[in-house]
Amino acid sequence: MNDQLPKFIDLFIKEIRRKRKEFNHILERGPIDALLKDFNKLFIEHWHPLQKEFIEDAHIFAIDGSVGSREYWNGARLLVSRALAISNRRERLRNLEVRIFRSRGSEEDIHWYISHKSELLEVWLAFEALDRMKGSKNVLLIDGSLYGRLVHPPEETPVEGDRTLLIDLAEAFCKLLSECRRRNVIIVGVSKDSRVENFRDLLLKRMISDELKRLEPYMETEDLNLLKKSIHFIKDRPNYSLSLLRKLKSKYGNLLGHIGNMLMENARSLPDSQLIRYFAEVPGYSTPILLGLPEWARREITALEKYPKKYMSSKFRYALLETDMSEEEFIERAVNVYNRVFESSTIVTYHLLFDIHDVPLRIDVPSWVLGIDKRMKDNLESVFIEDPGVVGTINSILRAGYAGLRNYNILLKRVDEEVRLTNKDLDNIYERVLEKELGTILTHTRRYRRVRIP
Repeated sequence: MNDQLPKFIDLFIKEIRRKRKEFNHILERGPIDALLKDFNKLFIEHWHPLQKEFIEDAHIFAIDGSVGSREYWNGARLLVSRALAISNRRERLRNLEVRIFRSRGSEEDIHWYISHKSELLEVWLAFEALDRMKGSKNVLLIDGSLYGRLVHPPEETPVEGDRTLLIDLAEAFCKLLSECRRRNVIIVGVSKDSRVENFRDLLLKRMISDELKRLEPYMETEDLNLLKKSIHFIKDRPNYSLSLLRKLKSKYGNLLGHIGNMLMENARSLPDSQLIRYFAEVPGYSTPILLGLPEWARREITALEKYPKKYMSSKFRYALLETDMSEEEFIERAVNVYNRVFESSTIVTYHLLFDIHDVPLRIDVPSWVLGIDKRMKDNLESVFIEDPGVVGTINSILRAGYAGLRNYNILLKRVDEEVRLTNKDLDNIYERVLEKELGTILTHTRRYRRVRIP
């Protein structure tokens, strides 16, 4: 009987049964048991039931992109990028770019480049969508995080002839955000799958702050400062952090047991989406968070301000060799673009859950949408903020497009399905047309080889 089981399925079943308890714990776990009451108390404080709100007819465009890539025997690669925008008024906008390129980068580097190339095509299409929008309420839905598109380290790509992609993307996205603000268009990033821990981390930060206040009368000042140091390093240097905690525990014993659990929780991975699914009893949304800058971005700002030429020269060595601009012109452009990024309005994020059996959506909007005029460089720490009433409007617009567990948003789901570039289409349509137009036969690497009859 075992010989008839395909693809090692007998061994697969055996492994699952052996590790069932471990797998279930990873898939379904919440916070450490000792912290459940603390988390539940703060979760209730920062979880808001959805309110019914009437929204006048809005003009909505949803935008998404897709890419396909093939590597050939001689190291050249084909990249096809597509972007599609669909509105709730049956308007359709399309864009496509084809590149054949070479790169010495790793597969990870190439994948990184390809994903950013798709994002740039979506931004270009978004400008076309803005020109089509009419009426008093206009909304631009972008698939994915706004924050992730805006905040990334300045560095060159591994692709010859397109080293400055991230500069181009940062410049275009800043212009898009600025244009949305000028035209009063609400731009919303919607992430259907998100592994961020911003919400969990802020709840934990509040718990730790409260516990430090409780411990203060019982600890010497020097030891309290050492405990704060342990807390500061728990994610970046966990071994060092816990060694400090053990040293303090040898003196204070069980007094530090609860905050020790908090530090252990801080070192674990628990995405916001899993925390929400664990505690949420009704559909709702989390308290909005004004996102701060990560540590690396703060260091980039300092280096950019102190040593702009040296900084950019080190980041774009090959780009400087390939550019038609002078070194001074190139560096001036790069510095101006990234200064504009850090001068941009910071991003507000929150999680939205329409059905307790569904996966929470991560929602990103520029802070000016909520009436907050704050720049990226001015907001170093993430903080909870009060909603002036705009979040309810955004939720109502998104709820109008919600169609159950399989359709988190009708427009975004539709544009995703239509723009998606399948392997079959890439192999049987795009490559065939490319071969015909170039008058050649394309031969893949042995890692991806298919039979081709000329």
